[in-house]
Amino acid sequence: MKCPFQLFSHQIRGLDTASIFPVIQWLVKKVIETRSETGDLLRMFSESQFKKTYKSQPFPNDVEFNPSFVEEVAASYLPQRR
Repeated sequence: MKCPFQLFSHQIRGLDTASIFPVIQWLVKKVIETRSETGDLLRMFSESQFKKTYKSQPFPNDVEFNPSFVEEVAASYLPQRR
């Protein structure tokens, strides 16, 4: 992984925190970098896939909200006594 710090097994077994700490810091920075790169690629891929499928349909935010539709749906699911 090209870690700039050397770490030996006896340091890990002996819990030599002075030697382990910089390696852990480097690892955390590396994980955060990788997550941001992966997240950017995944976001770009998902947007391209969304654009392929939903070209002709409007986005959900573009559709006007119709409160009567909500009332109709709520009325259809009222409890029915028998």
